[in-house]
Formats: sequence, C-alpha cells, structure tokens
Amino acid sequence: MAEKIMCLIRDKEVPNTKEEQVRQSYLSNLMFSLGYPKEFISVEVAIKHGVGLVADIETGKPKRADIVVYDSKEKTEIKIIVEVKKKNEKSGEDQVKSYGNATNARYLIWHNGSDPTLLWERTPYKTTWIWTPIPVVPFFGYEREDKKPSKSELHEPIDIIGLFNSMNSLIWVNSKIKNKKDIFLQFVYVLFIKLFDEYINEDVQFYILRSEYQKIINDKECISFSNRIFGLFDELK
Repeated sequence: MAEKIMCLIRDKEVPNTKEEQVRQSYLSNLMFSLGYPKEFISVEVAIKHGVGLVADIETGKPKRADIVVYDSKEKTEIKIIVEVKKKNEKSGEDQVKSYGNATNARYLIWHNGSDPTLLWERTPYKTTWIWTPIPVVPFFGYEREDKKPSKSELHEPIDIIGLFNSMNSLIWVNSKIKNKKDIFLQFVYVLFIKLFDEYINEDVQFYILRSEYQKIINDKECISFSNRIFGLFDELK
C-alpha cells in the first residue's frame, strides 16, 4: 500500500508524493506562521477566467492551482495563489503567473521547498498592471504597508530548517562569494544580527521596506537598507 500523508485542508490522507510533502509544509507556513485561517484556504482549485474554466491544451482538463487563499471564508475573491513543486524542480513560474493573469489574485507564490521562494504582487503600471517581486507575503489581516514592523508583529517560523536553507541559497545565488566557508560566515553574520536586533534592541531595525526592496530590484542596491543593516552589525561587533 502506498504511503499516505494527512492533508491539513482536506482532513484526509492523500498520497505522500514529494510534491505533496512540499504543499503540506507550505500550508503549515500559511496557517501557523502567517495566520491564515483554514476556512480561507482550498487546494486543487480549478482556475476560472470569467465564467469559464481554463483548460490544459494537451489534456483538455481544467488547470488547478495547488493552493488558493481567499479573502474570506465564503471563498468568493482569491487573494493568493501558490504553485508548489517537488524539491529542486525549477519549473512553474510561468504557470503560476498564468493563473494570476486569469484571475484577480493579488499575490502569487512559487515554492519548491529547496530554492528561495518567489513572490509577486499585482501592481498598477500605466494603463495596465504587472507582477512586482516582493520580499514577503503579509500576515493574515495585515496588508503590509511601507513601514517597519513592530516587535509584536514578529512570528516564529514553523520550518526553521527550510528557512535556513533558503537563506543559504539566497546568499549563494545573489553574492559573488562562492567559497562555502565564506558563505557560511555570511549566514552566521545575518543570524547574529537578527538575534541581536530581536533580543537586545528595543526597536526593530532588522527589516526591509517595500520601497527599499523595489530599489534593490531596480538599482541592485539601496543605501538606507545597507546603512541600517551594516549599522546593526557595527553595534553587534
């Protein structure tokens, strides 16, 4: 008999595939770290465009989103669409964006449990809109504004090992450092800065604004963010 895994949303055992393991892990993150109620979430949701279903060209079957988070428990308006893939699989970015284009979803997420999670928000651009990369998905009930968070808004991560793996991957991909020892040291620096900020500082300084993140995307650097983080490191030293 094939191994089973309990689905947090469907309340029943489902085949324990590698992709399903990633989905259940991310469902845990949505529900227990970000605070989204179970009643707001569905899985294997057929994508609609207008009043019709979006069909797969090859099979003719409706395309289905792995995870959908709605604005309410009535599930009338889609807020987030998540496409999950098994670990190390790279495909799916175009897939989730096509789901977003067919719906009114505000946020899109691509996650494979090993590489850095990709996130986008629907933003206006001239007479249309585009998918803009964002650093985080907002907590439930808190549409992230362009302001720093307070300590009361900090949440413990559920999958701390997955978070550490993502941090390591981000440093590896986005820095010029390729020596594993030096990458590990950068990881330790970031971890120590976070601990220092959370347990020693009275006010949160370890954060990034949306405007700062967008400037890094556009210009490859942001002075205000760099000064704040390096200032923390100087305090720590």
